[in-house]
Amino acid sequence: MTLDALELASSALVGPSHPAGAAAGRGSHTRRPVKTAPSAALEAAVLDGLLRPPCLVSFSGGRDSSLVLAAAARVARRQDLEAPIPVTWRFPDAPASHETAWQEAVVGALSIAEWVRLEATSELDLMGPVAQPVLAAHGVLYPANTYLHVPLLEAARGGTLLTGLGGDQLFEPRPRPGPHRLAQRHFGLHRPGWRRRRVAASLPWLQPGSIRTLARRRAAERRDAPRRFDQWVAWQARRRSLAVGIDSYDLVAAGAGALILHPLVDHRVVRAVAAVGGRDGFSDRSELLAACFGDLLPAGVGERSDKARFDPVVWNVTARSFIETWDGTGVDSDVVDVAALKAVWSKPWPDFRSALLCQTAWLAAASSSRLQPAR
Repeated sequence: MTLDALELASSALVGPSHPAGAAAGRGSHTRRPVKTAPSAALEAAVLDGLLRPPCLVSFSGGRDSSLVLAAAARVARRQDLEAPIPVTWRFPDAPASHETAWQEAVVGALSIAEWVRLEATSELDLMGPVAQPVLAAHGVLYPANTYLHVPLLEAARGGTLLTGLGGDQLFEPRPRPGPHRLAQRHFGLHRPGWRRRRVAASLPWLQPGSIRTLARRRAAERRDAPRRFDQWVAWQARRRSLAVGIDSYDLVAAGAGALILHPLVDHRVVRAVAAVGGRDGFSDRSELLAACFGDLLPAGVGERSDKARFDPVVWNVTARSFIETWDGTGVDSDVVDVAALKAVWSKPWPDFRSALLCQTAWLAAASSSRLQPAR
């Protein structure tokens, strides 16, 4: 799916949701009664990958990837299939990304024998040696770090890579109106001017017209969002951001000769979680995971709330060098305030929502240099 100029500038893929089933591409979300438990639905979803070995699991140690690995390990043992192989990135120069203790706890609890650990320093830069072939072949993909999966897919060549994609969207409880939301309604804080100010504050490199357009898109998306939890989960699974991300992963997987599957957005899992949550859903993500997948997750994993950070991994040598010499070309100045973008890129760790712009500008510069005669 092609990104428009504003989506490239903001990494905000909002707007009307796609038709039922478009995001996962594995079936449709309907209102038919669901009797399958979420854990059983997830086991059915990971079986598709186990039946095409080797079956690797993109494993960070977080709740979503741990859940997928646990389901795959259980199904493999039950059906006497080849065991899933967790494959994990390690970044020694990025301490905030370290999840070693959680990873080892999960792998130990699941009695996993084979575990592939890959180490990288500057190789996974936004325009580094892993990203450049992807950018050359496909242009800018969403999300900007899609290329991180290429080495994992190459390790799974001829087989399958399972990911935890979609957990952040599907397993966060439907926001419920609280005192602050009631106050916003009372004082008119959802009026267009307030929405524009919020966009301007969070994405200061956008031009005023872009800010207005994005504010309108977000307002329209909020109006479309269902109030019931079960309907909201199905709506989340159809959103443009998820659909475009899945398409991007499919592109790089095809190039690597592997199949990539995202069990958490499989239609069976989405429908089962929606059925358990019903109208009101859950108070928080930990409650959802316990109610839906408590028999799968190793003890303690479902309650963790910390998240790893990967800024030094993507904003590394090549990106830094490009930013230092960037002359402002290669981006749409009608959409982007170049001076404000330079200010954002001058920070120690630029806002990741500007990463697509950085890749866009780099691609433009690379294309221009190829057309120039050597001097």
